[in-house]
Amino acid sequence: MFHRAQGFWLEELGEARSFNCWVADLIAPSIRGDVLEIGCGTGNFTGLIARQASSVVAVDLDTEYITTARQRWKDDRRVTFRCCDATTEGWKSEFDTIVLLDVLEHVQDDVDFLRSLRRALRPDGTLVVKVPSGDWLYGTMDRAIGHYRRYSKKTLRSSLHSAGWRSGRVRRVRRTIRRRTRRASGWLQGKRRNPCRHERGVGTRGENPEMADPRGARRRRA
Repeated sequence: MFHRAQGFWLEELGEARSFNCWVADLIAPSIRGDVLEIGCGTGNFTGLIARQASSVVAVDLDTEYITTARQRWKDDRRVTFRCCDATTEGWKSEFDTIVLLDVLEHVQDDVDFLRSLRRALRPDGTLVVKVPSGDWLYGTMDRAIGHYRRYSKKTLRSSLHSAGWRSGRVRRVRRTIRRRTRRASGWLQGKRRNPCRHERGVGTRGENPEMADPRGARRRRA
């Protein structure tokens, strides 16, 4: 059930090009240097992220997704794909930016995972996170696609702070996903009648109030 639902969502998301570009534009100011994209799926955002990066290591648990993504971006030498469990990897100061787009809600112990990502970043590195908002909306469809939770502004900040992150602005962002993706967006919101998808982005000290992720969450100095 989970694999079918997740596969359906990734297929629909792949068709939502304007939405993908919108998300990529929001996080673009946060992307720099060597990037780790966790939960890359079939690579819907990978190539867009690579435009701002020196290199991208894109990882996912699913071998089929990685095979698809690798074929999709085979001509982009900046991108390397790996099939692995990011929660058990021992990365040490290897990346300037880490990107999690709709991933954190799939991790059972989000605080421990966020703590491990601090070790993976270089000093003054940036974490960019996008998660479904509205913890009161958590329900059957969330469980079907492997969500352990949704986030409110308070709970997202709490998880980041508990893991040692110096978080900045946390904002709700909205985007209407039309036509083929309407059903999938309804899953994430929990109300099929409304096509707006509610998400939270993590930012810090950005000057532009319209950006959901102007610079991302910063690693605290030891």
